[in-house]
Amino acid sequence: MQSSRVRCCFVILVLCCSFGGAVRAQSRDLSVEDYCRMTISLMQLSVAEWQERVPVAEKIKTDRRKLESALQPVTKKYRDQRAEALKQFGMDQQTYLQYSTEHKTEIDGYLEDNPEVQQAIEDLRKQIDRLIEQFESLASPRPEGAEK
Repeated sequence: MQSSRVRCCFVILVLCCSFGGAVRAQSRDLSVEDYCRMTISLMQLSVAEWQERVPVAEKIKTDRRKLESALQPVTKKYRDQRAEALKQFGMDQQTYLQYSTEHKTEIDGYLEDNPEVQQAIEDLRKQIDRLIEQFESLASPRPEGAEK
């Protein structure tokens, strides 16, 4: 649960800060607060990505290959946006994940001291989970002759 909170924080933080222009901080200078804002930003990107994926799955329900092909531009778009958001903090995905491991205690403490941030992350996590569920229900293969 805390691990998913941290990932959510990361997504959210990147989105909030990705429009700041130049690289704001190197990973070694990144504060826990910045990390959580970046997490929120990245999570917001994930929400937007899944919001684009669901209608694609709605249109292409029956052919898994066509669906995968139709999703490639969406996947690339958001992969590039996440990379750019991380770059704004002088990080890549590996560095981001390493930060979450190295600073787990501090991140957990920050979230406990800032329940509004923790709630924002939790709300985004729930929204992402709902969108993924919706996508999977549309994209999952149905037995032949099964009703929708």
